[in-house]
Amino acid sequence: MTNLIKLQQIIIYSLLCFITINANASLIIRPVPIDEHNHNRRAGKIFSLYGHEGSTVQMIAPDLQVQQLKPVNGKLNFKPTGKDNYHVLIAKREHNKVYETAIRYVYSFGKPTGKSPSELTAFSKSELEIIPDPLPREHWHYKAGAQATFIVHFDGVPLPSADVSLSTSNASLLSSTTDTQGRVVFKLPDDFKQTLAGNRANKPAELLLHVKHHDNQKQYSTWLSADYRVNPAHWRDTNLGVVIAGGGFIFGVLLTGLGFRTKHSEKNKIRGGK
Repeated sequence: MTNLIKLQQIIIYSLLCFITINANASLIIRPVPIDEHNHNRRAGKIFSLYGHEGSTVQMIAPDLQVQQLKPVNGKLNFKPTGKDNYHVLIAKREHNKVYETAIRYVYSFGKPTGKSPSELTAFSKSELEIIPDPLPREHWHYKAGAQATFIVHFDGVPLPSADVSLSTSNASLLSSTTDTQGRVVFKLPDDFKQTLAGNRANKPAELLLHVKHHDNQKQYSTWLSADYRVNPAHWRDTNLGVVIAGGGFIFGVLLTGLGFRTKHSEKNKIRGGK
């Protein structure tokens, strides 16, 4: 049994290494860490574009206006458009009949556009596409331990029986296959090693979905990246534990003080009786 467990661990580790090596060579959009003390939710965001050589990048706003972006030293500078709601970054690259796409949805604050995020997800962005169904709303986010649904499209049509992988920056790996409607559901890994008290104290991790498809002697490969957060139940439990522990400490202090006053009062009575 021990040898079997070790073999499973080796296999999982090898798969994670394989994904990491291929991820570094593939077209992927990931955020550049920021100094949270200087964070302004209306400020721009910077992303790293892995495998940016030979790629073209577009940004699509909530009202479906398209803007061309140019990577600089592998970095994408996402500047606010003044439009509230989700935007999407799309990087594409083609070489020897291999068509690669990287997609990332980015929330930006601004004036309301009256547009629904479903209009942006329904807008065709690539021949092969992984579509969040639905996009998490502004304050929802993807949560560890919760279910997340995605739809795979090819040429605008749901793609059944497509193998989809999901890996995380916390070293989890999942795989599943789309149903007849091109839909796949993952229970996001609850793989944060440490949970701190309070939502802001827990930094998000990265999840990465990948799908491939062959058609007419061409290979299509698409990556969808997003962040996901600690399950609120964990940090709320931590908060509750802190409150309980603090309450216990205060209660103990009060009992100690009450006991001291009671003993002191009894001593005074004895002395007075004498």
